[in-house]
Amino acid sequence: MENHGHRFSSRKALILLFLWCAVSYAQNLTVVNDQRLFHRIAVGSCFNSNRGDHIFRLINEFHPNQFISLGDLIYADFHPKFNWKQQSNPDIIFTEYYKVTQTLPIWHEMFMTSNDSEEQIVFFNNYTTSSFLITFDDHDYGTNNGDKTFEYRNQSIDLFYHFFPHMSRLIESINPITGERVIDQKQGVFSSNVFTISLSDSTCISDEVIVHAENMENLNFTYKVILLDGRSNKDPKHTIDGDFLGVQQWDWLEKELHPENNVGVDLVLVGSAIQVLVNDKLIEENWGEFPLQRDRLLSLVSKLSLYTNVLFLSGDIHSAEVSQVYCPVYQNGKDIDINFKLYSIQFPNVIITEFSGELLERVTLMDITSSGLSHTFSKVTGPKLSTDDNASSFVVNQKSRGFYMEFLGELYQLAYPGHFRERGRTDAYGGLHFALLDMVKGPMKSLKLVLNVINNAGEVVITHTMPLTKKAHVNIDYNDLQVGECEPYWGFVPHYKTFVFRASMVIFGMIFVLFPACVILWLFTASMYYICFGQESKRRDALLRRYEKKHGVRAAGGKN
Repeated sequence: MENHGHRFSSRKALILLFLWCAVSYAQNLTVVNDQRLFHRIAVGSCFNSNRGDHIFRLINEFHPNQFISLGDLIYADFHPKFNWKQQSNPDIIFTEYYKVTQTLPIWHEMFMTSNDSEEQIVFFNNYTTSSFLITFDDHDYGTNNGDKTFEYRNQSIDLFYHFFPHMSRLIESINPITGERVIDQKQGVFSSNVFTISLSDSTCISDEVIVHAENMENLNFTYKVILLDGRSNKDPKHTIDGDFLGVQQWDWLEKELHPENNVGVDLVLVGSAIQVLVNDKLIEENWGEFPLQRDRLLSLVSKLSLYTNVLFLSGDIHSAEVSQVYCPVYQNGKDIDINFKLYSIQFPNVIITEFSGELLERVTLMDITSSGLSHTFSKVTGPKLSTDDNASSFVVNQKSRGFYMEFLGELYQLAYPGHFRERGRTDAYGGLHFALLDMVKGPMKSLKLVLNVINNAGEVVITHTMPLTKKAHVNIDYNDLQVGECEPYWGFVPHYKTFVFRASMVIFGMIFVLFPACVILWLFTASMYYICFGQESKRRDALLRRYEKKHGVRAAGGKN
């Protein structure tokens, strides 16, 4: 009886485990496609057109209303055939932009308003901001990890607006002397666009839906998309008190993020080519490179989040990730102390101002990173993997970039502290992917934003939900707000975890990079030594003499 009972318990446990896995699997692969969905935005970055356009065919299957490209739409600094680094120039940038916008059929199907294929019209003049928004990162800017010192900076900006004229280059400012409004050109590719969705015309609307407008007869949902340019005006790395955006862009951004300019806006999406929240990576670029500028941006966004919903979007890192921070917002605060704090290795003496005041709220900021349309750190696709023969399946075939890259990626994720991730490694993904932002009808007469990361097979691999709530602090005085230091979701990273992370990468580099390099260098040096100084001939003569001495005969080929 005991054995039978034990067998029954084990069987029951296995059944329960199977059911739990099945339910979890079903939940992870669920994308809202019913009447609850009223708007969908696709987000992605890092697309090399030489690897094929099948990822866009998969994206198109989800029928997004809008696509946001967060940079690296082209790789102007990589050779298109051999995929090795090259020095880019305006001609190469033009050619790569032309290749993407003019020669990819799926691109025309998704983003062009005209279907006239008989005339050789300029297709890119038919873009609309409602269907396609874009900024650039380093590779479409023209150089890896580029900044404002890039020799073709101005030409790169001109080419961006040449191919994407729907991204307005004009900017309005106020003359500080005369007070008159001045229309000028942007010194970069940053942009802001507001979109309004009429919910009353949507098939998803029922009596259960409620929006944030005071007048319930006006059933509209409004969202703003702000895309930053972190390349055109970025200071070189290791610049003391360096900047990402420049004076013009900061002035513009402060106005765009002010509550007075977001009245009636239900959601603000802030897109940055590189990550904003995460600042503890070793390899990837992020806003932690210039911590004062990161604090300035987080302060603006934290204050705005008291009035409306805000979400960061980012790319660049060749993987997907969802990161979060908590930022304390104080009211009626005042400066009480200035001290020095070890903020980072690059800037060990950053001045931190502490202040007192009433803690109004610890706002949560979230950043969804999508970076892997054609390749990631460990996975890659290509024309030979995804051909027209399997286009009907809409599955983007991918392959590993080799054991070395796979092992390095796994080791990096294993050692990385991950304090910005709510669910640890579950909030990161290393395969080909893109992101979907689904605006859907939620329970209890509310709206919510469902964030999904979709892999190459069309499956959900990361999912988060962000309630689109009406804010309770709309009547507070914006000028009385101050923001404290933002901390990762799981708190600041302990020093020992940072040490383990860095030490693991150093040890790995020594074992798998430095040691093989030393062995190869030794073999090459020894070979050259033998060749150049005739050591090989001397060694052969010595062997011949030993043979003759041992056998008492002259070996064939020996000297007379």
